[in-house]
Amino acid sequence: MESARVLLEKSMPDLQARHAHSSSSRAAHNAFARRASRAFVFLCFGIGAVAVAVPIVLRLTGGPDTSISQYYWNDDARDLLVGMLCATGVFLVLFQGLSRWENVILSLAGVSVIVVALVPVDESGDLSRSIGHVAAAVLFFLCLFVVAVFFSRNRLGLVEDERLRRRLAMLYLFAGWSMIALPIGALMIAGMDKAEGNVIFWIESAALYAFALYWFTKSFEYSKLIDGSVGEVLAACVME
Repeated sequence: MESARVLLEKSMPDLQARHAHSSSSRAAHNAFARRASRAFVFLCFGIGAVAVAVPIVLRLTGGPDTSISQYYWNDDARDLLVGMLCATGVFLVLFQGLSRWENVILSLAGVSVIVVALVPVDESGDLSRSIGHVAAAVLFFLCLFVVAVFFSRNRLGLVEDERLRRRLAMLYLFAGWSMIALPIGALMIAGMDKAEGNVIFWIESAALYAFALYWFTKSFEYSKLIDGSVGEVLAACVME
């Protein structure tokens, strides 16, 4: 018994050291997980912010134009248009959702919007001469429609507040259907040559804002899942 007690006493410092190391490792892991979660929210918010900026920046730098795509032929706005669309595309390709198919569809959306940026609409605005540009734009919004309407349900199950869950679902549905209805409406108006003034520009801007709404809603949802407001999470991202 005496020898066992002595052995136990000798081993206590080693056991305490191991326990302290395990606790510090767990704390470091938790801190990293919080930072990673905040960075995820920051990325979602950033994608939405870029989308909001596109129509505003183009309008301020290039003046009024008939459509967002037409700014490619505006010397003052071309580089900004291409840069913001390509940045959005890269973000979407790198973004990781909660399933393989969500990642595939978001990556396809990212590639599509890069094609939109690099394969311009015909300078005359003739859509029959801009098949590649139009097809890529439609595919971009179609992919986001699918993600917003169908894949968002997989995450909403993690939201415990039923009332909040219903509101988030409504926002995702509104954003998703807007992202498909508005571009189709713009194409129909343009195809019938009934576009007057900047009507196509404003419809396309509304579609981009629906895209932004999707990402802002995702930011809000994830911030709630990590127990904080969007503002608190973004502030933490900047400060850390």
